[in-house]
Amino acid sequence: MSEVLSFYPEEISFTDVRVNQTYIQILDITNTTQASLSLRIRPGNSERLSAEPSTFTLGEYPSLPAFPSFVRLSVQSFTSFG
Repeated sequence: MSEVLSFYPEEISFTDVRVNQTYIQILDITNTTQASLSLRIRPGNSERLSAEPSTFTLGEYPSLPAFPSFVRLSVQSFTSFG
């Protein structure tokens, strides 16, 4: 079975975090199918994680300029006490 989406990196891990600091990692998502996909990212803990853009459409592969098959997400983690 082929994958519908490919992710790079395959796993995001925030290590060595400090309190009251924001950390950002980049996640690349590619649609590998021949159909458009609409996606919505919902972090498990919205108080400490966010992803931008949170909603987007990925076009079919290979992509057309109007609907690219690739998106680069900015995933942010914020740590605090309280």
